[in-house]
Order: sequence, then C-alpha cells, then structure tokens
Amino acid sequence: MIQFERVVHSYDAQRTLDQVDLKVSRGERIALLGPSGSGKSTLLRCINRLEVTDSGRITVFGRDLSAPNLKVRELRADVGMVFQQFNLFPHMTVLDNVCLAPMRVRGASRQEAEREARRLLGRVGMGHKADSYPSQLSGGQQQRVAIARSLAMRPTLMLFDEPTSALDPEMVHEVLSVINDIAAEGMTILIATHEMEFARRVSNRILFMDLGRIVEDSDPASFFREPRTERARTFLAHLSRSRAQTEQLIGTGTIGPLGETVDDVDLRTAG
Repeated sequence: MIQFERVVHSYDAQRTLDQVDLKVSRGERIALLGPSGSGKSTLLRCINRLEVTDSGRITVFGRDLSAPNLKVRELRADVGMVFQQFNLFPHMTVLDNVCLAPMRVRGASRQEAEREARRLLGRVGMGHKADSYPSQLSGGQQQRVAIARSLAMRPTLMLFDEPTSALDPEMVHEVLSVINDIAAEGMTILIATHEMEFARRVSNRILFMDLGRIVEDSDPASFFREPRTERARTFLAHLSRSRAQTEQLIGTGTIGPLGETVDDVDLRTAG
C-alpha cells in the first residue's frame, strides 16, 4: 500500500528524513512517536506529496510519487489528512466546508455531497452545528469537522499530524475518541502523536523516530514494556518523569489541573 525506499528529505541543509525504509499494509494502524523535529510530520507530508523528497522512492497505491506524470490531485483524494491546525474556511458554514471537496474534486452533486456531509457530521458528533461557522466552534469541535471533511472524500488512508496539539486539554479526549472509532472500522491510519496512552491503545504498530530515522518498529506492547534502543528508553523515561512532576505540582497546588500556575489561577479568579 505504501513503500518508502531509502528516502531522503532535507530542509535548509538539514536532513529531516534520513535513508528511511518503510512498508505499510492495508488496515494497519501506525503511531509515529518521537521528539519534536524527529521527522514524523515530514514523513506524513511526503505520503501525499506536500513535501518533495531529495532522493529515494515512495509508492502509494502503486503510484510512484516522483513520477513526472503523477496526478497529485487524485492521490490526495485517496489520502485524507488532518493537520494540527484545523484549516477550515472561515467564511463558510460547517456543512459547506465538508461539502466543498467532494463537489470540486469528486464531482458529486450538491444533494449527494450534503447528504454525505450530514451523515459524517453526525458520526463525529457535529450534526447540530452544520449551519454554524468555524469561529462559533471550540477547537475540539473544529477538529472534528476537519476529520469529517477528510472522510467526505472517502479516502483509503488517513493521516493525522498531531491532531490534538493545538487543543485545550479538555478537548483532546473528544477528538481522540473520533479517531479511535475510525480506526475500529478498519481504516488504514498513520498518526503522529504525543498522546502515549492513546498510541498504545489505538495502534497495532509503533514507529519511533529520531533525527529523521525510524529507530524502532515494534508492536505497542513490546515498545512500551521494553523498548530495544537506549534512545527510546530515554524518551519514555523523560515522558514518565514529566508526567510525575506535573502530578506532584497539581497535588501541592503549585499548578492547576489544566496546567495553569498559581498566578494564572489568581488572575483568572481575580475578576
């Protein structure tokens, strides 16, 4: 379904992907883990040709992404992608945001596109907001609309690039719940995330990246129980320490449950 062969990608003379080899089969649910700047987002963006590689070869559904006659629009119709930012058109209603691509790219009629859009909005719990504008929605609601918009193209593959990183902590669960439902239906998924417990639960394969390379390729149980490399062990240990320190600070009242400091709480309650 997807194959990377010795893929190299650079940005400002720095390698963001370094000799990456990867095969993805239909129905896999892959979580991309690793520190910021490790190449997770670049790998996802290469799959739908938002980034052009320096060397190597990528094939997606049998399409060679370096071929001069590649029909990029057709490729992206089959590869849905949800970004950190929601990228909804602010001047269009939720319903129109979801209807637009199927009508423009797939050639669906307005009636067909609207019927499917309403079904998908209901699926992600946003049917009651069909006539609202993005500015009237919370971050979590906008991200769920963005997911419905991607699904409206009926993709074979879904890519999620840190879909909860721009959300308030209270909004994260609702978006992850929608992604979990999509995965449970058998959709092939690649998701870059810092939500470790979600990655453990939703994926059947973990790719741990560092410095543009896939350092570990493992099943979730093995990766979280006993990672093979020192780099992965250090990464997980750091996350564990950070979580423990946060819980300790919450327990002592130094910060609040949403990560605000004592001063933040004082300012919030002063008015």
